[in-house]
Amino acid sequence: MALNYQISSPETMERAICELGIVPFFTSAIPGYSIKELTLPGFWFDVFLQSNPLSSWALP
Repeated sequence: MALNYQISSPETMERAICELGIVPFFTSAIPGYSIKELTLPGFWFDVFLQSNPLSSWALP
Protein backbone atom coordinates (compact mmCIF):
# COMPACT_ATOMS: atom_id res chain seq x y z
CA MET A 1 0.00 0.00 0.00
CA ALA A 2 1.62 3.24 -1.11
CA LEU A 3 0.13 6.35 0.42
CA ASN A 4 0.74 9.75 -1.09
CA TYR A 5 0.85 11.73 2.16
CA GLN A 6 3.72 13.59 3.74
CA ILE A 7 2.78 15.06 7.08
CA SER A 8 4.68 18.25 7.84
CA SER A 9 2.15 20.33 9.77
CA PRO A 10 -0.98 19.98 11.88
CA GLU A 11 -3.02 20.77 8.76
CA THR A 12 -1.47 18.00 6.66
CA MET A 13 -1.99 15.56 9.54
CA GLU A 14 -5.64 16.55 9.78
CA ARG A 15 -6.06 16.18 6.00
CA ALA A 16 -4.55 12.68 6.05
CA ILE A 17 -6.82 11.60 8.90
CA CYS A 18 -9.93 13.10 7.27
CA GLU A 19 -9.20 11.43 3.94
CA LEU A 20 -7.94 8.07 5.23
CA GLY A 21 -10.24 7.70 8.22
CA ILE A 22 -8.78 5.99 11.26
CA VAL A 23 -4.99 6.12 11.12
CA PRO A 24 -2.89 4.54 13.88
CA PHE A 25 -0.43 6.91 15.50
CA PHE A 26 2.47 4.44 15.66
CA THR A 27 3.63 1.66 13.33
CA SER A 28 0.90 -0.91 12.73
CA ALA A 29 0.50 -4.26 10.99
CA ILE A 30 0.07 -2.42 7.67
CA PRO A 31 3.49 -1.12 6.54
CA GLY A 32 3.49 2.63 5.87
CA TYR A 33 0.03 3.18 7.38
CA SER A 34 0.62 5.22 10.51
CA ILE A 35 1.02 8.87 11.44
CA LYS A 36 4.61 8.12 12.46
CA GLU A 37 5.49 6.61 9.07
CA LEU A 38 3.71 9.35 7.11
CA THR A 39 5.39 12.20 9.01
CA LEU A 40 8.54 13.59 7.45
CA PRO A 41 11.54 12.93 9.74
CA GLY A 42 12.22 16.61 10.38
CA PHE A 43 8.67 17.07 11.69
CA TRP A 44 8.38 14.05 13.98
CA PHE A 45 8.35 15.25 17.57
CA ASP A 46 10.15 13.94 20.59
CA VAL A 47 9.06 14.87 24.10
CA PHE A 48 12.66 15.89 24.82
CA LEU A 49 13.01 18.09 21.72
CA GLN A 50 10.63 20.97 22.29
CA SER A 51 11.98 23.00 19.37
CA ASN A 52 10.25 20.71 16.83
CA PRO A 53 7.13 22.19 15.14
CA LEU A 54 4.79 19.40 16.28
CA SER A 55 6.17 19.00 19.81
CA SER A 56 3.47 21.25 21.26
CA TRP A 57 0.90 18.58 20.37
CA ALA A 58 2.53 16.10 22.75
CA LEU A 59 3.23 18.40 25.66
CA PRO A 60 0.72 19.90 28.09
